[in-house]
Order: sequence, then C-alpha cells, then structure tokens
Amino acid sequence: MSNYYKKYLKYKEKYLNLKNGGHYLHDQLRIQEIPQLCFGTGQGGFYTTLPDAFKAGYRHIDGADIYEGTLREYTEIMGKSYFDMVKECIKLVSRNDLWITWKTSNLSIENIKEIIRKLDCEYIDLLLDHHGCNLPSEDAVKLGLIRYYGVSNCEDTDALRGKNIFANQVQARPPVGNLSTSGNFNTFVNECNGFGVKIMLYGSTSSLGDNPRGYFYDNKSLVNKYYFQKYIKGKQNILIVSSQTGYSINLNMEDYKKIKRGEDLLTPEQMAKVEGELERYRLRHM
Repeated sequence: MSNYYKKYLKYKEKYLNLKNGGHYLHDQLRIQEIPQLCFGTGQGGFYTTLPDAFKAGYRHIDGADIYEGTLREYTEIMGKSYFDMVKECIKLVSRNDLWITWKTSNLSIENIKEIIRKLDCEYIDLLLDHHGCNLPSEDAVKLGLIRYYGVSNCEDTDALRGKNIFANQVQARPPVGNLSTSGNFNTFVNECNGFGVKIMLYGSTSSLGDNPRGYFYDNKSLVNKYYFQKYIKGKQNILIVSSQTGYSINLNMEDYKKIKRGEDLLTPEQMAKVEGELERYRLRHM
C-alpha cells in the first residue's frame, strides 16, 4: 500500500467521523481515560529510559516547553533538541495508544499549533497552563488541537471551581510539599477532586538520592507505593514518575497494578512511617 493511499484512508476516516457529528480525536481513540501512571520527560536521561517505559506498558508522558531550556546541557550532549528527542520517542508507540500531557505558559492557538508541529503528534491530549490558572481559548478544543485543558500549580480553588478544568498538576511533594496558600495538602487534593479536578502529583521520589544514609536509601520503593495507595487507588489522580537509570520503571508499573487490584497494600503502620519520614524530609523540585 503506497504512502499516498495510506494518507487518503487516514483523512477519509477523519472526514467521515466529522460528517457524522463526532470528532475523530475524541471518538476514535483507543485511550479514552487518562492513564494514572505517567512518565515525566523533565529529566536528563529520558531519551534512553522513555523507550524502556513504553516497553513496560507506560502510555502517558508529561512534557513542557520550558524543558527545552532546563535540559539544555543534556540536549547538547545528545546533539538533539528536547522536542526532537520527545518526537522520536513517541513514534515508538501508536499515537492512538498514547496520552500526551504538555505544559506551556503561552496558551495562544499559534503556540499550540507550533508545539504540535514540533512533536509531529497531531494533537495534545491535555494542555496545562504552566504555573498558572488560565485556560486557552475553547477554539483549541473545537479545532481538535487539544482534547482537555488544565492548570499547573494553581492553588486558587476559586479559579478551579465551576470551570471545565480537567486536571491540576502540582509540584508539591506531599504530605509537606511547597503549597503556599492552601494549607493542608490532603485537604487541597480532596477539594480539587470534589470539583471534579484530577490532581497530577509530580516528581514522587525526586531528590531522595540526596539522603544516601537515611531512611529513604533503603525504602525508596515504599514511597511511590505510598502515593499509589493514598492518592491514586480508588481515585482518578495521576502520579508522574521518572527514572534516570531505568531502575524503577518496571517496579513502579508492577506496584501500581498490584495496588490498583488491592494486592500487597502497605499496612497502616507502614503508611504512617513513610508519611512521617516525608514530613521530616522535604522533597524538592527536580
């Protein structure tokens, strides 16, 4: 089958779905629900570990415009731009089987189109206002550029209430974290969930390596299990994980699946121990 004919069939399908009153991006995707385990690309090494994550079954990635700058040293070593590396990785799986969450501080239609062009990804599943509570024009959804929109680090619950916000990604490392205005993190999560807003917990065990002889040196694997059990199980929140070495990729997937099934749950004593240690050890942004 020629490439020309393949493109013809692809756009014919799009046309027929639009003609029938649906939107092919929303109606024809195999992934309708957001995967709760997400692999973050805001780390040096992702070009190597993200393909391994795909092999392990991850189907949700998180990226951001700003990583082009924050990862510049890594991208210069690799000889590729951040966008090009993400683009090459996501071609390893079918677009219809992948959920892309992307953060940007420029919510214009022109910039959204530019992100899609750089990634060659057709559309963004979830677009977040990076470090803000603003929303893009509804035309972005109508045009099929994005499926859903959300916010990042938005602690203003009044800005979340009554709006069609899909998710709020927070940089806080619970249960202490960096929330500055909303007080108790658990209360904040429950309030957002009450509005129908999913919480994306970013970073999980980042910076635990700074404590080599402490509790976390021997118990890092318990931390994400704690997050899965407390914030993910029975809810629609998302945990964003990463792995510069690849060590935790399969472990996190296995733990996530088990805890979702109600298997190998941490005891109340273990949960209290992890939470107590987290309260004594503030996790920082990557």
